[in-house]
Amino acid sequence: MGGFAFTIDSSHQNFLPDGVTRTTLTPDGLRVLLHHEPDALPDITAEQIKDSSKVDGSKKTLVCIQALWFCMRCITRLAQSLPVSLLELNTFGHALCTLEIYIFWWEKALDIEEPTLITDKTLHPIFAY
Repeated sequence: MGGFAFTIDSSHQNFLPDGVTRTTLTPDGLRVLLHHEPDALPDITAEQIKDSSKVDGSKKTLVCIQALWFCMRCITRLAQSLPVSLLELNTFGHALCTLEIYIFWWEKALDIEEPTLITDKTLHPIFAY
């Protein structure tokens, strides 16, 4: 899930509906917060993001090796004028896209379950809006 969430402690009046004490910020809510209080968002370091990632480099490397192996096999068959089925061509396209995604998203965190909490009491009027 991840993202940002606004939380209210029990000592203050709860203005959220149905007794909810935590709400997830939508992209529009994040824009409103950035417009009115840009310093309210916590600083998130690269170490915190890497710490929350569930996939290490060895698993990503294994997937890339498998995709490369399949692509090289298809290219070799085409170079030798051997037949390649439509299913193999389709899988070849998917394998190329997989490689591209892994290259660009190598450092992307995966399965972050807990959101970053915003607990600043001065933001209550903004979130009540």
